[in-house]
Amino acid sequence: MCGIIGSWHKQCPENYQNELNKSLELLFHRGPDDKDLFIEKVGKSSVAFGHRRLSIIDLTSGGHQPMHSSDKRYSIIFNGMIYNYKELRKNLEKLGFKFYSNSDTEVLLQSWVAWKEDCLKKLTGMFSFAIYDRKQKKLFCVRDQFGMKPLFYFYDNEKFIFSSEISAIISLLKRRAKLNPQRCYDYLIFGNLDNTEETFFAEIKQLSTGSILTFDFEKNSLSLKRWWYPSIEIKKNLNFNESVKNLRQKFLEKIEIHLRSDVPIGVALSGGIDSSSITCAIRHLFPNYEINTYSYISEDQNLNERKWINEINNNTNSNGNLVYAEKNFSSDIDEVIKIQGEPFLDTSIITEYLIFKKAKENGVKVMIEGQGGDELLCGYNGYPGTRLLSLLLEKEYKRFFYFSKNWRRTHEKKLYDLISRFGEEILPQYFKNIALKTFGKDFKPSWLNINYLKEKNLKFETSKYLDYKKIPGRTLISKLRENIFTGGLPALLRYADRNSMAFSIECRLPFLTQDFSEYVFSLPENFLISDNARTKHIFREAMKGIVPQNILNRNDKIGFATPEAEMIKRIKSTVNSWLDDDYENPLINKNVFKKEIMKALNGEKIYTNQIWRMINFYRWSQLMEMS
Repeated sequence: MCGIIGSWHKQCPENYQNELNKSLELLFHRGPDDKDLFIEKVGKSSVAFGHRRLSIIDLTSGGHQPMHSSDKRYSIIFNGMIYNYKELRKNLEKLGFKFYSNSDTEVLLQSWVAWKEDCLKKLTGMFSFAIYDRKQKKLFCVRDQFGMKPLFYFYDNEKFIFSSEISAIISLLKRRAKLNPQRCYDYLIFGNLDNTEETFFAEIKQLSTGSILTFDFEKNSLSLKRWWYPSIEIKKNLNFNESVKNLRQKFLEKIEIHLRSDVPIGVALSGGIDSSSITCAIRHLFPNYEINTYSYISEDQNLNERKWINEINNNTNSNGNLVYAEKNFSSDIDEVIKIQGEPFLDTSIITEYLIFKKAKENGVKVMIEGQGGDELLCGYNGYPGTRLLSLLLEKEYKRFFYFSKNWRRTHEKKLYDLISRFGEEILPQYFKNIALKTFGKDFKPSWLNINYLKEKNLKFETSKYLDYKKIPGRTLISKLRENIFTGGLPALLRYADRNSMAFSIECRLPFLTQDFSEYVFSLPENFLISDNARTKHIFREAMKGIVPQNILNRNDKIGFATPEAEMIKRIKSTVNSWLDDDYENPLINKNVFKKEIMKALNGEKIYTNQIWRMINFYRWSQLMEMS
């Protein structure tokens, strides 16, 4: 796990090595163990690679980067981990390739030499990397299937700059960062986040999930394409019991391969099905493995997961480590905002930050999390509505009504909830906008500087947040696939990456592998959500005998949720002082903006998550000195 930065300049700037070194220092937390860079002339232009290393595999100098192929044609800088590097290495050795280290970086480089872009679908891992091809005079920037590792870039006709973090790019640009009004508006009003290439910075984009960006030196041009877009075609004549066995085997294989490390490993345990399954699977595979778990305990008893966490720790004989977010919220909030780099959706991010902080204190360099389990296996309450639509499109009317009845009973939902969820699926975007306005959603609140936003040609409407194909019998699977690219998953992965790397910890996510997800996408929808409206149906069955049954029977999802309203109200005076500062944000009418926030914090109006977004956005832009 590392931090990377690279660039192309039409003309190499003066003192550029010093500037690159300064930018590399901003990535120190991503790679405190080693660093290096090179600058190379390419005609009148120049190309540069910089790298900071966090040593996880092959702790020797053999993993030093930038790394070069034996014929010097290719150079690589790599952020990530290739879990199946041992298997790939054996295949490459059969083809005649020689290796001089035990690092996964060398395996990745040799894989590119052997197979070029075709190597990407052979990789099990998380990654963002750049390859410099001296013969073709091209740069290839690649991001993994799920976007677990970040890559941002800036481009104009004079330069192309990319990095693991936006701050390093801004450092090289040497000018004050500017806000992206549309991204800010979509976040403040609709809560849209990380669902497009756009960032909160006007001139900086993020490389899309599962994509490859090619920069051609000679043409001075960028080209972008998606290298992975999984099929959702169903496998015919699948037997449920056999599929359960297959899923169980695949999951255990992913757990085993994600434990490859030359440094200590910890597990983030929330008490939910996903993190509990990871912890129990480790014990199932390795009876003598020392498991150290890290968990958040809320002081709000409605959000407290201590009962479930204790059960898993006792069941697996794990060493439990607990953190408490509410007590130190006021002292942590600024640091978390700066670490995230861009605004985020809720205060639960702080709990994850504290978990990684605790792990760091205990000498842990790798953490395993359950992110992606809900997104792949239908763990959220919204998915039954999609399943209903899929049944309706299939004209399975009896199953439609049977499912509806069971969903309401199993999940203790009212008829209104059912209609609301189903309405979200069937209403066209135009009618959704009307519905939102009808029920009080203000697209142009008085606390926004509407005239300024109009000057920026802003779109005052909801974007197509999750645009998936409505296919009879595959609508649910279609939604799952799209959620990987433009749904809620990208934001969750951003949080995990920033929080873990702030403490120089590699965060591993065993649910998010190409072959595991492709297998899930090939299953019938009733394997994922049964006709009894049981979510995560096949996974619950696959984990029987490994995970305690009462954990598998859970229908509630709490995770690392926080009592947000109470936490924010406790720091009311701090928020007030932020808003009293001289800083002026061009997007907002400050006086009205402040009044709206303080009304909610004083109990004069209902607190909603939008209040947090307003506070978070203002404080972030204030700390970043955005204009």
